[in-house]
Amino acid sequence: MSRDKTQMPERPTPSKGFIGSWGWHLLGLATLLSLVGYWHLLSLSALYVDESNGIEQPTIRLLVLLLGLFVVYWHALWLVLQMRSTRMLAVAIVCTSAMFRFVVVPSTPILEIDYQRYIWDGAVLAEGISPHSYAPGEVLEAIEQADAGMPPEEIWLAELVELSGRSESLKESLETIHYNELTSPYPMISQLVFALAAKITPDEASSYQRVTTMKAVLTCFDLVTLLLVIGLLRSCGQHLGWSLCYGWCPLLLKEIANGGHLDSIAICFSTAAVWALVSRMSYRTEELTAYSRGRPLIAGLLLGLAIGAKIYPIVLFPLFATYWLRRGSTLKVALGSMICGTIALASLGPQIAPWFGPHKQEVQEDGGIESFLARWEMNDLLFMCVRENLLPQDNTPARKKPWFDVIPSSWSRSVLDSYSAAKSKLLKSEIPLLENGKPRYSHISFELTRVIMGLATLVIACTLAWRATHPERSADEVVRAAFLTLTWFWLLFPAQNPWYWCWTLPFLPFVRYRAWHAMAALLLLYYLRFWLETHFPNPGVAGTAYDGKYFFYFIIPWIEFGILLSVLAVSWFFAQSANKRSKLATLKSV
Repeated sequence: MSRDKTQMPERPTPSKGFIGSWGWHLLGLATLLSLVGYWHLLSLSALYVDESNGIEQPTIRLLVLLLGLFVVYWHALWLVLQMRSTRMLAVAIVCTSAMFRFVVVPSTPILEIDYQRYIWDGAVLAEGISPHSYAPGEVLEAIEQADAGMPPEEIWLAELVELSGRSESLKESLETIHYNELTSPYPMISQLVFALAAKITPDEASSYQRVTTMKAVLTCFDLVTLLLVIGLLRSCGQHLGWSLCYGWCPLLLKEIANGGHLDSIAICFSTAAVWALVSRMSYRTEELTAYSRGRPLIAGLLLGLAIGAKIYPIVLFPLFATYWLRRGSTLKVALGSMICGTIALASLGPQIAPWFGPHKQEVQEDGGIESFLARWEMNDLLFMCVRENLLPQDNTPARKKPWFDVIPSSWSRSVLDSYSAAKSKLLKSEIPLLENGKPRYSHISFELTRVIMGLATLVIACTLAWRATHPERSADEVVRAAFLTLTWFWLLFPAQNPWYWCWTLPFLPFVRYRAWHAMAALLLLYYLRFWLETHFPNPGVAGTAYDGKYFFYFIIPWIEFGILLSVLAVSWFFAQSANKRSKLATLKSV
């Protein structure tokens, strides 16, 4: 059943007044200021060509520039929300957003290196070879052996050696890949996009041309996401000016158009999946159960593609499954789950299949995604607090000891030993507690924290899904649940990189507490990591016992996340108190 537009709730129409008369002029001024800022970002990026020269990199200037762009962005967002929600406004936002990206895409990636693996993976897959078969380090070793007159015996490895010799720029990408001892951690949907970029890039292309082409392809997904955000806003009856929240976000331009992160692919498909989920919802309560027959298949297909691009959208599955169940039937749950699972498993298959082969142990040690999930930790707060308190710290030197460690080491050892014993009993195999004669508490504490945070994420995702899919809830509530599910997954994740926050940005217009809009700007503090490590190699930063590296680990995340979470907690408390007072007043009046 199509939505009855006459039943849509009326949205307040902004009064014209001063904003109505000057709104377009002020928006033009904000566009000009942003354009100047992104041109300056383009010039600053040239100073990051030499990554080894960290002292000369203008990181502080970069952060000040991005903060200024955020100030303009927030003012522009306030401005467009005072203007009439028209198609012309949406077109203006799309055009200006595309213009900013057009300026930033040719820039040199700033403090990023992941794109080099994208380039190599794409070239490998374009040759018909799985990027999950050989680590870049293996290819480099094979090249050295071939130069010494010992060509590799494996056919595919020999083809990769020949591929690297076909292009100097491609070989440069191979040589600069970080963690080249690991195979690719990226699923096949993203790999297909990398291969597309490789196909349209000639062999004689320079390194700059390869990087720019890859970023341009990823930015196309980013712009498609902006169009999907506009569609989502229209489906939910929201002001179209909210699309500027996504299109103009400086963090998004820094991470996608400049940094070239592949997350734009999964963001695009996950936004499309949520739109497909809610776009047929009626605004009439009695018609909320109306659901077209093909919707679960479309939404499931899109969610499967999102998971196949990057695994994180899997946390949205409880929301989708609960929605299909409560607003449809078990058949729709089965259809949606089947198509989603089939696409996701087909995309993740090249990474999952080796786990069941004869070299399972070797894959667990050398697989890219397995290593990432098992040990990678960066810029986190909640995960860090739990893990560092689970880890015995009695022998840790002061310059490496977290100031927030409050659990006695004897308790930590007891918990970790009990966990290891329980795991050994469950798996019916002995879990070694020693590695090279030393306790493996670091590995075990990380694993146990992973389990704790994983269970917490599951509980939060299921709770949000159940509340948002109640028949009396609107489409806005479903989209808000998607935002909160991704947000809490990210907050409980051990790697809270700034580009991961971009996962939530398409759904940010639907938040209840506006403090969430400050998160993107606060995440700029992540880039102080590189400045602190190069400028403060010795302990004693700001009167602490930490050098630059550990000052970033143990102090900066508290500024990034602690202040915002505290503000949100206070906002939630006062909102709950106001709701209780309102209910009491209603009861008394009755």
